[in-house]
Formats: sequence, structure tokens, C-alpha cells
Amino acid sequence: MKNIYCILFIIPIILSSCEITPDAFFTVDKVDAYIGEEIYFTNDSYNSVHYE
Repeated sequence: MKNIYCILFIIPIILSSCEITPDAFFTVDKVDAYIGEEIYFTNDSYNSVHYE
């Protein structure tokens, strides 16, 4: 009986910790660019681990 209470206590904690959603946010240093000109991107994302 003790094990059931322990499992019922742990399951909601595990399920609530799996809901991390990333917020993607990138900024660019220029609005208009010419061919061959360098453009810099800044990554200001939150809770993100992998980028494509």
C-alpha cells in the first residue's frame, strides 16, 4: 500500500516536468542587405537545445 502512495505522488511530478516548450527568437543586424554583404544573426531563444 505504501508503494501505491509513493507512485501516485511521483507520477504527477514526472509528468509536469516534461512540459518544457522552447521559444525561438532570432534577431538580424540589417533589414536590407546587398549580395555578398555579411549578415549577423543573434540567437535569443529560450529553453532550446537543438537548432536546424
